[in-house]
Amino acid sequence: MDLYRFPLDTQSCSITFKSMTHRASEIKLRSFASTTAVNHITRESMTTLDEWDFLGIAMTEEELNYGGDEKWHQLIYKITLRRRPLLYIINLVVPIAFFLVLDLASFFISEAKGEKLGFKVTILLSISVLLLILNDILPSTANNLPVIALYCIVIFALTGLSLLETMLVSFLIDMDSRVDQDVQTSAKTCEETQEETECQREPERDAESRLEKVDTFNKKDLDGDWLNNPHLLQLILKEVQNVRQEWFSVNVRCGKKKPGYWEKVARRIDQAYFCLYLITTISFLIFISFMWLH
Repeated sequence: MDLYRFPLDTQSCSITFKSMTHRASEIKLRSFASTTAVNHITRESMTTLDEWDFLGIAMTEEELNYGGDEKWHQLIYKITLRRRPLLYIINLVVPIAFFLVLDLASFFISEAKGEKLGFKVTILLSISVLLLILNDILPSTANNLPVIALYCIVIFALTGLSLLETMLVSFLIDMDSRVDQDVQTSAKTCEETQEETECQREPERDAESRLEKVDTFNKKDLDGDWLNNPHLLQLILKEVQNVRQEWFSVNVRCGKKKPGYWEKVARRIDQAYFCLYLITTISFLIFISFMWLH
């Protein structure tokens, strides 16, 4: 069976009558009626067609030559049937297309409570159930991959990629909330430890103020052998360590992304993927319709 255009397929079955012992000169096979009469009688005789529509019977007479001068006569009846596709379209094609539309509509669901992720997982599982039903319907003897199988697999893949994109967007939004909490904690710590200064002041200005303190130290020691003054060297070392620590802490705070940064990145990714998803879906549906109907 050729199931490439299932359920819009048309099947043909040939019944051949011939004699292997009597040659064409001895026996010739003929139909008892014309092609029109045979089709009319067949339509009246068929009581149940189930999922098939009877299109007609074509009769052909042929003579075979297996070598030599002798020929054998044969009569071929070719029966053509067309599948009734309405049941399969309603039960398979339309629901999967409806799930695809729902997946596109899910991009308008807010990411705040995680409902979007659960909704997409439900759609993916629903398509999986329809794929199992399709697997039971299609016989395993098909030579080519049916169009309906390609239709279901591609939509399943698109829905799966959409689920992965939603997981990425949710992760970025959660990471942005964690950055916001870190910034709030750092600001609170700065307010407690530095009441008279700003939290993110420039390290150079703080270093200058510290060096001024060193300058106010006994200037007489600077005029003498100050390298041998351990007290002065300890003070300088302490001030350098404080400046280094202050510089490091400010760089760490400035290196962090501002609150809302990752959320903006997530929104841009979501919008770009939605546009790409919509274009891909429309192009695929046009392509699959052309393959199905032509």
